Formats: sequence, structure tokens, C-alpha cells
Amino acid sequence: MEYSIKIGSIQRENEKLRQYAQDSLGTASNSLEEQFKAINQYAFAWLKQAHDTYMLKDFGAVFEKFIKN
Repeated sequence: MEYSIKIGSIQRENEKLRQYAQDSLGTASNSLEEQFKAINQYAFAWLKQAHDTYMLKDFGAVFEKFIKN
């Protein structure tokens, strides 16, 4: 009888520890997801700004240079 009480106690303790591990993984996963989203948004904004800066849409200045010559 004492053995079954001890086994039950060990099982309850192990279940608590397993739940802590599961909760810890969930917390880490959510944190990483939030960081990934933030990095992704920053990178997208930076790349879009670089694209807008370096991709000319108006080549009028180039044509004017050739027309004047």
C-alpha cells in the first residue's frame, strides 16, 4: 500500500513537471513568433524603402540630357 501511495505521488509530481515543460515551450514559441514578425516587418519596410529609393520611375532627366545634346 505504501508503494502505491509513493508511486501516485511521483506520478503527480512528474505530471506537474511535464506541464511546466509544455508551458515553457509554449511561452518560448510565442516569444519567437513575435520576434519573427517584428523582424519580418522591419526587413520588409527597409527593403521597400530601398526599392523606392533606387528604382526610378521617371526617366525624364535622362531623356532631357539626350535631347539637349
